[in-house]
Amino acid sequence: MTNLRAEALREIAREKDRIFRRKRSGLSTLEKAAQEWEGNRMSQEKRTQIEQQENDKESLFKSLSPEEVLKHQKQSVTDGLDWVQYKALEREKKEEQPISLNMATIRSMAKKLIAREWRRAKGLPQHDYRADNLEREAASWTGKKELEQRIQREKEERIMKYVIKLNSALNEFSRKLVDDIGEVADVFNNILEDEVGEIFKIDWSQEGCKVWFEPWEEKKQRRIRGESFPSMFEAVIDGNMDISSFEEVKSAEVKSVIIEEALVQNLEDSIEIGDLNETELEEALEDTLSDFGRLVSLKRIQKGWTATVEPWEEVRRRNIERMGPDPYKYTIVNIGLSDDNLSFSVVR
Repeated sequence: MTNLRAEALREIAREKDRIFRRKRSGLSTLEKAAQEWEGNRMSQEKRTQIEQQENDKESLFKSLSPEEVLKHQKQSVTDGLDWVQYKALEREKKEEQPISLNMATIRSMAKKLIAREWRRAKGLPQHDYRADNLEREAASWTGKKELEQRIQREKEERIMKYVIKLNSALNEFSRKLVDDIGEVADVFNNILEDEVGEIFKIDWSQEGCKVWFEPWEEKKQRRIRGESFPSMFEAVIDGNMDISSFEEVKSAEVKSVIIEEALVQNLEDSIEIGDLNETELEEALEDTLSDFGRLVSLKRIQKGWTATVEPWEEVRRRNIERMGPDPYKYTIVNIGLSDDNLSFSVVR
């Protein structure tokens, strides 16, 4: 009774679904029975067909003579040994696949054909698209060459301007030599810094001097571009205060060496031991290193000190341009103390 009642309830639910046109994922009992009957019928037909083929083979084998059977067996054995030589040098021919054309491609081809026919009807020369590519490449190459030439002209104009400023500073220095001006090197350094730019190093000799400096305009442009390495120039000045040569320093290694030597020279000129004790000497070192950059640490070692400094230029770029604390770029200064003399070395 329970199964009949459940089946009746399912039939009532299916009839309601049919009336209200609702779809259910499950199959009815009748549909399941129909599918099962159809499967049984197909399997029965397949078995009958297989049995019929086996009977036909058996009757055919019985009708053959022994000689025909042996001949058939030899043929079946040799069929599998028909070797074909592989020709490695001959490439396999790939089947050519038909080109699929959509409406956009057909329209583009039709427009090109129409334009070609119109040009032919008007007697105009045919348009060569390869020439367009060559013209574009030629225009791009010409633009690059013009840009390089413009940059080179601007650079030469800037160098000429710096040479004029340097000549002006040398003339002023020559006029001041007539008077009693005290220390010549300090006056020369101050005039160059006022007129030309930041002086890194002055190497004096009997024939004159060499000056390594960065013009103020170059330093301003470098800060705008966000570059940390200076644009350094080298000027050779003879004994008559005339410029013998003026050129840009392009080697990064040479720039680093000159900057380190300038830093060491500034530190040596700024500190005089005199009668200072160790505490006063450390305070003097802290004040001098703070002029160069943010003093991170000053550690006492066996024969001196080791200082870690972040240059003010790097502090500015880190806080303003990079807008964050990382990455830090420090300069390590080793300070040696022996026989009341200080020696400095820079490790970048």
